[in-house]
Amino acid sequence: MRRTHALQQILRVLFKKEHPIGWSNLAKEPELQDSCNPSSVFRILVKLEEIGLVRRLGSPGRSYYFMLSLPGEHHEHIICTECGKIENLDIDCPVHELEKDVRSSTRYREIYHQLDFFGVCPTCVAN
Repeated sequence: MRRTHALQQILRVLFKKEHPIGWSNLAKEPELQDSCNPSSVFRILVKLEEIGLVRRLGSPGRSYYFMLSLPGEHHEHIICTECGKIENLDIDCPVHELEKDVRSSTRYREIYHQLDFFGVCPTCVAN
């Protein structure tokens, strides 16, 4: 990818975020509002996803959220199927040991996994 101002600003904003952010909200961030239109933000995010720097999260039929995919950083998430809210789960990942077994039995390298949970959040249940 060409190292454009928009690319640098998107990466800078994503790096600051502790939670996934929707692409339309990302486009509204002050750093991007004047320098990059929303469709360009989305195109750049898709390219970043293709090369593995960004992860796309969300449930079918809802807006997608994006987050940086940094080596050594791993989060499980729970996603509300009603409102689309995404939260990090503070749990020990139960798949790490399985990943090691898969690596040794298949001899694949650069193995990774994505584990997301889906349900209805307490706010949506109350409504």
